[in-house]
Amino acid sequence: ASELMPKAETAIGLTRAELLIQQGKMDNALKTLEQLRVNEPKQEAVTKRLLALYRDVHDWRRLLALLPAARKKNILSYDKTRELGILANTSLINEAGADHDARKLHEVWQHMHKDIRKLPELVSVYVHQLMKCNSGTNAEMVLSRYLHKNWDENLVYLYGIVNGDTQIQITHAEIWLKNH
Repeated sequence: ASELMPKAETAIGLTRAELLIQQGKMDNALKTLEQLRVNEPKQEAVTKRLLALYRDVHDWRRLLALLPAARKKNILSYDKTRELGILANTSLINEAGADHDARKLHEVWQHMHKDIRKLPELVSVYVHQLMKCNSGTNAEMVLSRYLHKNWDENLVYLYGIVNGDTQIQITHAEIWLKNH
């Protein structure tokens, strides 16, 4: 097909990638799609399929790297971009916390964009993972800082169950009670 129709490279490559996916050859499908994207960066179908495949194989870092371009070119809506960003970052946090290594978890959190770290959904996931790492004091500090700037009832509840410095937690809760 490539020899007979050299101008149909994108269609042929997408078909090849789909056949590879059906055969369970995800790595080869990724290589095909990534090469297509290099050759035809403006092709929406390639970007969409690549995003879907990154999601399917849980390649969260590559998915996150591709999201800004997909959003900029209106391939994805703001809501869909946000949804995929939350899914990918949540997964990265959970993967980092799976080893119960608070330092590794902190590194993943710090490498996330500051706007992402302001999302209450992700703060909650991060704090839960800190608690699993027996890092209640750090969890309490993260929540305290967040709640002083951004009120969120779900995170207040979480603050109440964190194993941190109980006296500090009570003091903060009393202040918040007056303000909220």
